[in-house]
Amino acid sequence: MRVKTSRTLEQDATASLLREFMSDDKKRGTNLLLRQAHDADAFMHVSFVNPPDNFRLCYQEGKGGKAYRCDRLVSRREAEDALLEYLEGNSSWRDRYQWKAISKLSVCAEIARSLLVIGVAVGGAVYGAYRLIVTLIDCH
Repeated sequence: MRVKTSRTLEQDATASLLREFMSDDKKRGTNLLLRQAHDADAFMHVSFVNPPDNFRLCYQEGKGGKAYRCDRLVSRREAEDALLEYLEGNSSWRDRYQWKAISKLSVCAEIARSLLVIGVAVGGAVYGAYRLIVTLIDCH
């Protein structure tokens, strides 16, 4: 798996790296994308909504699959647990929440909009945000 945040370049995902990103708001920024290395269209997205502990969960099943958004905001711990289970290939996180189907374009636009604002604010991360936006916009 690969991980990208609104403040870091994409890199190999590990449990310790995900825990680090989830515990450090400044290092993570407002968005974290954990994607399958073999299928860039299969991912889990976590966005920071409001301090101190509200996160939005979205996931996409992959090329030809559907995209979903959790019907409620989740805590930092719930978001971290879902990411770690997704990393391990454990799908039990799906059963803990109610999910609303959304269009892939809508989840891509939500992530892209957040990352573009962050990228412009950070300056040096603009190119990284741009590359992720291009990847996500192509997930139709």
